[in-house]
Amino acid sequence: MTLSGQRVLVLRPRRQAQGVADALSRLGAQPLVVPALEIVPPEDPAPFEDALSRLGDYDWLVLTSSNGVQAVFERVNRLPSGLKVAAVGPTTARELESRGVTVDLIPPVATAESLAEALSRLAESPGDGAPRVLFPKANRARDVIPAKLRAAGMRVDDPIAYRSLDALGEGEGLELLREGKIDWVLLTSPSTLEALIDRVDTSVWARTRLASIGPVTSASIRRHGLEVTVEAKPHTLEGLIAAIAAYPPPPGP
Repeated sequence: MTLSGQRVLVLRPRRQAQGVADALSRLGAQPLVVPALEIVPPEDPAPFEDALSRLGDYDWLVLTSSNGVQAVFERVNRLPSGLKVAAVGPTTARELESRGVTVDLIPPVATAESLAEALSRLAESPGDGAPRVLFPKANRARDVIPAKLRAAGMRVDDPIAYRSLDALGEGEGLELLREGKIDWVLLTSPSTLEALIDRVDTSVWARTRLASIGPVTSASIRRHGLEVTVEAKPHTLEGLIAAIAAYPPPPGP
């Protein structure tokens, strides 16, 4: 697999982009990091901090991003014994494991839907009552997980742990995109597309390829009338990079 000479726009927050940029460089690509989003604390941190002060009351901690992991561990040193932890996929699981946390549940597919389905089955297991779940979420998080778990009879607290704000600034990456000189745009969430879509002319999308991390992002791309060139399988950053590397390179001059 190679991406020799191809320019790849990486829209992740800068502190999360280095690993992606390094992996692309090893494949011969020219990554351009343009943070589309900024991760900041919640406007009112009290509900999240109150939930964390009562971590021992919960049966499950559910995390769906590295940002969520960081938000938790900025406020607590360690998790109480007996608290089980669910991660949406391998990237979030690795972030937890790097902090010494044992991950008890990873769904078969790295999506909120798959995680919600796997967790909802726990409510059907015999026990002392409905499991109590803490789901620290982003301000833009979909309601898939809490809605599914509550419908299954679980007790869910879902305070906002962090906010994802548009932060796309001008720079070389955006200018090259406008000039049709970007081969790939990596999209890891609908919000990254939303931050970008109004900043460039629609004609740009006929000259570049869109790589989606999973079905939710792909659906957002298609809602804007755009084409998904590749979708990661599995739905991870590693899967996303592998998908674009396996795609036939553009024809030479």
